[in-house]
Amino acid sequence: MGPERAPFPCGAGLPRGPSGPTGPQPSGARIGLFVLLYVVAVPLATAAGEAAAQSLWPLLARWLGVPPWSGTLPETVGGPVGGQPGLFALRGLTGLLAVALLTDLFQRGLWRGGRGLRHLGLAGPGAGRELLVGTLLGGGVMALVVGILCLAGWATWPAPAPLEAVPRGWGILLLAVGFGLFAAQEELIARGFLLQSLAARWPFPLAAAVQAAFFGLAHLANPHAGVASTAGIFCAGLFFAAAYARTGRLWLPTGLHIGWNLMEGPMLGLPLSGLRTARFLETHLTGPVLATGGSFGPEAGLVAALTLLLATWWLVGRGRRAR
Repeated sequence: MGPERAPFPCGAGLPRGPSGPTGPQPSGARIGLFVLLYVVAVPLATAAGEAAAQSLWPLLARWLGVPPWSGTLPETVGGPVGGQPGLFALRGLTGLLAVALLTDLFQRGLWRGGRGLRHLGLAGPGAGRELLVGTLLGGGVMALVVGILCLAGWATWPAPAPLEAVPRGWGILLLAVGFGLFAAQEELIARGFLLQSLAARWPFPLAAAVQAAFFGLAHLANPHAGVASTAGIFCAGLFFAAAYARTGRLWLPTGLHIGWNLMEGPMLGLPLSGLRTARFLETHLTGPVLATGGSFGPEAGLVAALTLLLATWWLVGRGRRAR
């Protein structure tokens, strides 16, 4: 197990890559090559995870006694994300396993076997506490965004969702687990390998900006995505990177990501990165698209972007005071 890092342990008060056994520092060219190959390989890994879930689900559905989903992926056939919570959680699990295996392979290759997956901020005590704090904080930030939109008259106040959209029974737990697994998958990619590999050679703010740009561009395939959504998710990437910088671990940013997504989609019924989800409440965006994000959801709006930047500034400021 690698040594634990104190918050903001190096020079400018920000971490410079994953903790782990001492060994030869990779050259800038080696890091650049591995990062580029990783970016190319990640879609292949996620596709493999999706294929595994689609193959396994009919067998699991038969064993569980539930009807299998009629389409390939719910969001591509018009149904809500998480509309079949069992399939949704399975997709999250197989996707995370595929990404974790790929990331461990690249991590060991980059560091010539000296560092593995656990050195990307996964080891050490306190994971549960950081995950819980992050989940509450991420949900709170999204609730703040929606509160501002409602008070400005740019969104309706949340109201009960139609019964057919509301998850029930074990579906509630499976829905939450699925969102957690998908968030962990994205954090392992962006704030895990990408951010920490780049930060091993670059100043942390530059590494954070590059991974946030990748994070934004990676969502361009989502429905209703564009320049505004890319800019908004870039701000989210900075927010999550600041959370990693605050602790030197992935648990806090993963919690933030989970809380943000759960509050936005299942809890308040807003579009989540252009996708509709199973939900308990419904909130409709009625104001200018520039402010609200329109059909993509609040991430594509100025209100969310500015709130995320303020939250990032707050996290960085707290980290500096903690030194």
